[in-house]
Amino acid sequence: YRTHDAAASLDFRTLHVPDELRSRCPGAKCGGVPFSMTVRRHHCRLCGDIFCDACSNKRCLLPLGGQEYEKPVRVCDP
Repeated sequence: YRTHDAAASLDFRTLHVPDELRSRCPGAKCGGVPFSMTVRRHHCRLCGDIFCDACSNKRCLLPLGGQEYEKPVRVCDP
């Protein structure tokens, strides 16, 4: 984290969609599979929405502060 980076001056926060607002995955890859005991919900750390594993199996480093962002985090597929 360097203070001269352009991203360092951004005030970026992700608002997570509450679990109870999504009964199905909104991703296109899975076709809207319903969440269940075997199809888990995963929050995208970039957009905050909830996806199944097939639609959010990518990881990337985000230029955000905090221990959670020191390693690659789960993001949804574009």
